[in-house]
Amino acid sequence: MKYKIPNHTQIPNDFIDKDMRKLNGSETKVFLVICRKTIGWHKESDYISISQIMEKTGISNRVVIKSAKSLDEMGFITRQATKHTTMYTINFDSQNDEKSQNEDVHRVTKGHRGSDEKSQVGAKSYDEKSHTKETSNLIRFTPEQLKYKSMFKTIETWFKSNNNKYWPDAKQGKHIQNIAKRTIKIGCDIEQLLNRYKGLTNSDDKYWGKLPLTPSSFYSNWDSVEKQEDEKPESTYLERKAKLIKDGLI
Repeated sequence: MKYKIPNHTQIPNDFIDKDMRKLNGSETKVFLVICRKTIGWHKESDYISISQIMEKTGISNRVVIKSAKSLDEMGFITRQATKHTTMYTINFDSQNDEKSQNEDVHRVTKGHRGSDEKSQVGAKSYDEKSHTKETSNLIRFTPEQLKYKSMFKTIETWFKSNNNKYWPDAKQGKHIQNIAKRTIKIGCDIEQLLNRYKGLTNSDDKYWGKLPLTPSSFYSNWDSVEKQEDEKPESTYLERKAKLIKDGLI
């Protein structure tokens, strides 16, 4: 079998050198498919259905689910379930990745300067070192990933708790991602903003009262929600209009 060049998906070196032996065949297949669907398309995460993984791996529905769960529990991936599919993310340790790349460059440079014999000795020493040093989980969450994962869960839980008709799907999952990223970037009190938005949607306001309590709607109206007064977000449209008339503003 011949493959097109260049047409490759980058697989973490540590996975092949150190971690792959920890997995069974099905887990390895599932991990590689997730790499293909994320890294292979230059994405941090992607929504992948069970049927897609089944098609590419040739394994059953039950085994795909079991393997993905196992990979998540061991820290290789992160899963975010939605109504119709699941979002998958490969977990990287940015500090270890940078150190590994520096070591690779050093070994290649040393190999070019030295003889073939020295290169072989260096490769052997590295191989022995990599196989004797055991760690429980070589692919870990970075602090940024942990912070994002916690924020994503907080926002998702809020919507589930405050809207009994809400059910996450791929579209809403994308908006929760955006809300989490913006919250971390600007450092705001997201629960306060969400509660304010809830009060506005429960009001009799001609605009706010018609909006659904969903991540997509909140994200679209974020700037407007921030501009709303903190006082009684549940106040009705008529009450606020009366106040503006009294103050001579309209």
